[in-house]
Amino acid sequence: MIRTLLFLSCLAASWLLPVSALAADTQEFDYRRMYELLYQFETLPPPARDRLRFAIRLQDETGRAPPGMEVHIRYGRREIPVTVDEFGLLDLPFSPQLASINAPVVTNQPADSLRLGFTMVIRRPENRPIDIEWLLAGMQQADAAMQARARIAENLVPEVIGVTLKFAGETRGQVIIHGETDDVEYRADEYNTVDIPIDEANLPERIEITDQPLVIFPLFQG
Repeated sequence: MIRTLLFLSCLAASWLLPVSALAADTQEFDYRRMYELLYQFETLPPPARDRLRFAIRLQDETGRAPPGMEVHIRYGRREIPVTVDEFGLLDLPFSPQLASINAPVVTNQPADSLRLGFTMVIRRPENRPIDIEWLLAGMQQADAAMQARARIAENLVPEVIGVTLKFAGETRGQVIIHGETDDVEYRADEYNTVDIPIDEANLPERIEITDQPLVIFPLFQG
């Protein structure tokens, strides 16, 4: 069955991050462990990752960020706010200084209510529409990054077989794949998600996307 491993669940044993409860109504995470995880991928050569973003993801049991969730890093007497989107992706500063002191990452959510993991995102192109060539390059970089950095046996690393598009809640995205002889239409499901398989050996002529997706994930086979 094809599914998107949004936080690379195939690596959960080594990549799920330890959690400590700060108080009954808050949940705290270790910045150093987040930094160490991101460091593996952020240190790849820039040409090998220019289509990708590597992110820590924080989500509840529904797979999304709880409404009203706030996140900050406690740095001495300061609180550094961290932006989190509706999919739970953190805009986390990549800071050796914060890692050296292991600054706590604190949320306003109840203890043990959140799960923290890692994900890859294919960047959206700037000043141009999303096309097959752009998506394919992102898929290839995601494949190569997994092979280079995954902490599991090489033969167990999942293969990227397409992309997952996430649309805004008020839209129902539609994607049309234009092939040489026919077209295939995909519509967003109830979660505003569209999974698009892309076969490198049999690329379509072009892709038509009705609305700009909020985020693009690699689609893994698993």
